[in-house]
Amino acid sequence: MLLEYKPMLGPILLMLREMMKDLGVFILLLLIFMMGWGVAYTALLIPPDRISWQSMAVVFVYPYFQMFGDFYLDVYEGENDSSYIDKEYEAGPNADIGKWQSIAAVALLCVWLMASTVLLVNLLIAMFSDTYRCIKDNQLIIWKY
Repeated sequence: MLLEYKPMLGPILLMLREMMKDLGVFILLLLIFMMGWGVAYTALLIPPDRISWQSMAVVFVYPYFQMFGDFYLDVYEGENDSSYIDKEYEAGPNADIGKWQSIAAVALLCVWLMASTVLLVNLLIAMFSDTYRCIKDNQLIIWKY
C-alpha cells in the first residue's frame, strides 16, 4: 500500500487530505464573508429599482476580485461606464450614486480588505499549521498502524 511505503509519505498524504477538509471549511467561511460584503455593497451602490437577478452576481463577483486587488474604484467615483459588471450584467452600479453612499462604500471596502486579507488568510494559515502539527506529532503511530 502507498501509505506504508515510507515513514514520511503516508503522513504527508494524510496531511494533504486533512488540509483539503480545512480548505473546504475555509471556503465556506469565505463565502459567508463575501456574501455579507456583497449584499452591503449592492444595497449601497445599486438603487432598489435596478436590482434584478442579474445584478445579484455583483454580490459574489465584486468581493472576489477585490480580494485580489481589482477594486473597481471607477464605480465609487460615478464613472462606471468602463465597469465590467455594468457591461456584463446590464444592471451594475448606478452612475448617479450619492456622495455618502460612495464614502460608505469605500469605508466598507477598507473593512472588507482588512478582513479578507489579514483575518481570513491568517485563519487559513493557522488551520493548516494546526493540521500539520497534529499529524506530525503522531507521525510514527500513523505510519505503523
